[in-house]
Amino acid sequence: MGYTGKSTVLMDDAEKKEYMENENCFIGILEDWCSRNEGVELTFFGQPDNLLDKTILDRCPIVLLDGRTATATNELTTLMTRNWIADYAGRYGMVVAGTPLLGTNKYATFSDGTPATDAVAAWACTPQQGARIRAVGVYDFSGDYFNADNTYKNMRNMISTLNPSIK
Repeated sequence: MGYTGKSTVLMDDAEKKEYMENENCFIGILEDWCSRNEGVELTFFGQPDNLLDKTILDRCPIVLLDGRTATATNELTTLMTRNWIADYAGRYGMVVAGTPLLGTNKYATFSDGTPATDAVAAWACTPQQGARIRAVGVYDFSGDYFNADNTYKNMRNMISTLNPSIK
């Protein structure tokens, strides 16, 4: 389930009412689908802080935050802090831009030059808000397939950081 939504903090009553009706329609369609597909896990992707009714998150074992536009790990931390809901502490994950950036041959890097995959892996290994990150996702990593040094070099580095082998 992908949901970004909007912050309602600066909305007037009419805008907030319309926003609530639209969200209820979207969640209603999703609830209907869930009732017809029992046993299928639902994963949330987006910004849970913008949900007015957060009970749909009860169905989601993983809550993925959209960090694709982040350029530094402190932006990931800010995103995590802004979207933090204590009831779902053990469910958070982060999604970052893949390699290479869509339509280019340039790898996604953070502002310090670190590949995004390496930076998010190191960030995810550190407890955030006192909880561990449960999942990491990467968009468009298929461009990492061939590299003269190693096939899937960036993804291999990310996996070995997140799940190191016993030596």
